[in-house]
Order: sequence, then C-alpha cells, then structure tokens
Amino acid sequence: MPFLENARRFLHALAEKYRNEKESAESSQRASIKKEPVSPTIYAELHVPESVVDRITTPSAKEEARENQKVVIEAMTFIVVLIYSIFAGMMWFEMNTQNINQSAANNIASASTNIVIRNQREQLAQTLKLFELQERGWVGWKTADLKGMIFMNYGKSPALHVSSSAGISFSDKREKITPTWVRHFYATTPETRLNYGPLFPDQPMALPVPIDITRNKNWADVQKETKFLYFFGGVHYLTLDKWRDTTFCIMWVPNVGFDPGGDCSGYNSTD
Repeated sequence: MPFLENARRFLHALAEKYRNEKESAESSQRASIKKEPVSPTIYAELHVPESVVDRITTPSAKEEARENQKVVIEAMTFIVVLIYSIFAGMMWFEMNTQNINQSAANNIASASTNIVIRNQREQLAQTLKLFELQERGWVGWKTADLKGMIFMNYGKSPALHVSSSAGISFSDKREKITPTWVRHFYATTPETRLNYGPLFPDQPMALPVPIDITRNKNWADVQKETKFLYFFGGVHYLTLDKWRDTTFCIMWVPNVGFDPGGDCSGYNSTD
C-alpha cells in the first residue's frame, strides 16, 4: 500500500539521520581529545639526611646568645615594670594619705568654724540681751497704801500701751497667792482694767484700789486679823518691741501696812 511504503521510507530516513548525527558527535569528541591531552599527576618526594635535620634544628652559639640576651632583657623589663608599679603604688598611697589628712583637716576646720560661729552667735545674743536689759523699760511698784499703788518706769526706754488691772480679796484664811489662785479669783470676780498709754522713764503711775477699803464691812475683821486683805494685780506694757508683764501682790498687816512678802512672795514678778 502506498501509505505504508511512505511511512517505512520516512522512518528509515529518520533513523539514518540520527545515526549520522551520532557518528558526527563522536568524531568531534575524539578529535578534541587528540588536540588537548590530559597532563599526568606528578608526586615529588624530598629526602633530607638526618645530619642536615639535626644541624637545622640545633641552635647555634649565636642563636643561644641571642635567646639568653632576650631572656635577660625580658627579665630586666619585668623588674623595671615591677619597680615602677611599686613606686606608683607608694605614690598613690602617699597621695591618698594626704587626701585623707586634708579631708580630716577640712572637717576639723569646719567643726572649728561652726564652733566659732556658734560662740559668736551666743556672744551676740548675750550682747543683745545685755543691751535690752540696760536700755529697756522696767515698770515696777514703788509705794502702796489704802488708796492704791504707785508704779514707776525704772528703765531707760518708754513703756508703751501701758494697761493695768487690780483686785481686792478679803479672805477668811491665809492664802498662798499664785497665778492659779488669781485666775480662779477673776473667774468669779470682774476684772478692772485701766489703760494709761506711754509711761516714760522715771514717770510715776497711780493704780487706785478698786474700792474704799476703810468703809468696807470686812475692814474691822481685817484689823482684828480674823480676815485677811490682799491687794493684787498686774501691769502690761510694750518695750523694745516686746510685751512685758509686771505682777504684784501685797498683804495688809495691821500696825505695819502692806507687805509684799509672806503670802504674796510667790506672785510678785517683773518680766
């Protein structure tokens, strides 16, 4: 049949073409191998006699001398470094000791300075207190009778905003006049307060008795000493920018007069 004949011819031509291409490739490979032959591998061996090895490995006299010199130099370098380290350590210790001593000296100086400052402050405070004692106003009582009491400024400076208060007590028994006793007295009896204004040095001030004692019904008993009469009070004033108080108490003693001692000694005070 024509179709099969044509197919057989085509396959035969294809096989022929493949065989020609294969032979051409093998021919090219063989030609390349012939042009570039492979170099053979060569292993070299060197045989050195033992005498030469010993001569190479055994140091000569010069080499030993150089090695010994190197050891000596290294030892001397170590010694120099050690000496320098010791010297530097001693210098550091000395400087540290000086710093400690200087710090201690500074602390001592600071403590001494604090002591000096404290002493100066104390001296200044004492000087100011002495000046105040010498120059301030002092208000105290001078005389007293059944009509009242006379106060006076014994200081060198005026006493400003002077005010006073006074009280009379007829007691059935002897009393110890104290600030507490006076407070209890004013808790039940109105307090009489007078304002005077300024009181200059050596200027007197009269503080009258709140009542007429001789016309009081208890006066006869006081004379018989079956009752006891106390006249007490205080003066409040300002001097050298400080408020001051003078408290007083006097007890009537028949045939003697007013006495600031005895029962009244614990209340009389001049601030």
